[in-house]
Amino acid sequence: MGQRLSRIFPEGIDEWGYLTRDIAARTVFVFLYVQAIETIGIRRLRPNMISMMGDAQAGTLDTAARDGWHDTMSRPRVTAPSDRWYRENTRESIRDETIGSLVKLGAVQEDATLPPTSPRPRYQLAADFADLFDPQLSEDELLTLTQRWQEAHLSAAARARVHLVRQFGPATDETQVALPTGESRVLPSGPSTLLTKMTAERLLPRAFKQPVVLSLAEGRTRIHFEDAQLLKNLHLALDPRITPDVLAADLNWQSSGGLALIAIELVASAGPMSQQRLQELARWLSLRGHGSTPLVAGTVFSDRQNQAARQWTPQVAWGTFVWYASEPDFVLLRVPGLNQSSLAGLALTAEGILTR
Repeated sequence: MGQRLSRIFPEGIDEWGYLTRDIAARTVFVFLYVQAIETIGIRRLRPNMISMMGDAQAGTLDTAARDGWHDTMSRPRVTAPSDRWYRENTRESIRDETIGSLVKLGAVQEDATLPPTSPRPRYQLAADFADLFDPQLSEDELLTLTQRWQEAHLSAAARARVHLVRQFGPATDETQVALPTGESRVLPSGPSTLLTKMTAERLLPRAFKQPVVLSLAEGRTRIHFEDAQLLKNLHLALDPRITPDVLAADLNWQSSGGLALIAIELVASAGPMSQQRLQELARWLSLRGHGSTPLVAGTVFSDRQNQAARQWTPQVAWGTFVWYASEPDFVLLRVPGLNQSSLAGLALTAEGILTR
């Protein structure tokens, strides 16, 4: 069940974690167990049926036992079995996170005629979603139905995001990176190689007027390109302990011909642009005569739903930006004093971060 959910809900869609974890697999199982399916009849499910299911009942598959269990679980007060899957206080999270995410994508239908406070069962699996769990499907049939369901229920933007996330699979031995100045470089494989490529090819040209890459890093290996003379002119002798994963400059900052430095950390597993990193960079630049040079600092993740983003976003420094390679048209700005939930749809260029 879990493997099939991972095929239906590819990494990169919203609520991917809620839709593919173990509790989601068990939720779909209970829908099928009680036959709360759009095309079968009026039978519906309520969240406590998932929390009250146990291994012994799940193994009882004859129709009469399943019907009787659904009828019992539909009553207001029920004695919980000793082997219940989840505690009582998980009912709300099952409803809001798992079932709520399934409802958003049209995988589950909700009876809108019931008052919100009604304890009566209200949910059914949508027919086209239930069809994806037919054990008789061949591999080709499952693939066809899954693609058809995704095209019907995932937006074009979501499908594009999924496509980009899939690029962050195992890297080849070498990856060619096109720089904003028209040059290209070949990087060795590593956990951040594709993030480096996306940053150089998509973020820098979109967010800055005249970006020039000064140095790139892959793992612990610092790769200094043919911009050595420019670095020398800028008095920026690179320090491997301080230099960020991507160091660049905008030679036409704010369309006035000024100079701004761009420091970006790439997070495949750890190391965002934290407050400590920002302070270290500021000291390093100040010692090299760039204390007054505008600095745009940010963190790049592959996708906002992956483990690295969920773990490290809280440590991102205030006043810096976050960019997700799977959603290249948007930048999130971390500003003190603002309600962070209001930033979810904020679209800014990196230059807009400092001029706003």
